[in-house]
Amino acid sequence: VVYRGGGFRRGKTRNIEEMRRLVAASRLSLRFETDVAALTADPRGALAATLASPSGAEAHPCDAVLVLIGSIPPWSALHAAGVRPTVEPSDRSAPGDVEGTTPAGPPP
Repeated sequence: VVYRGGGFRRGKTRNIEEMRRLVAASRLSLRFETDVAALTADPRGALAATLASPSGAEAHPCDAVLVLIGSIPPWSALHAAGVRPTVEPSDRSAPGDVEGTTPAGPPP
């Protein structure tokens, strides 16, 4: 887990405790004050993330990348990075209209 902040500032206590337990059991790596500087794939398609922190940059293999960017994505920055939306950026419809998501609550 890579997080640009210096530590946990919010979150449910049980979730934070579970993350700490997984770190202690060497089942999870948690990096604070770190950013994903680059994502690369080798010719076979293996993915690696270059992580940048105050101590320097280093590449790490990864299976998946989840980007948590808030409720209104910064489309211009995402386009510049090569990310393409599954719906038009001007579409402010419910999250269920985005491929791979499920809306909460009753249908409109």
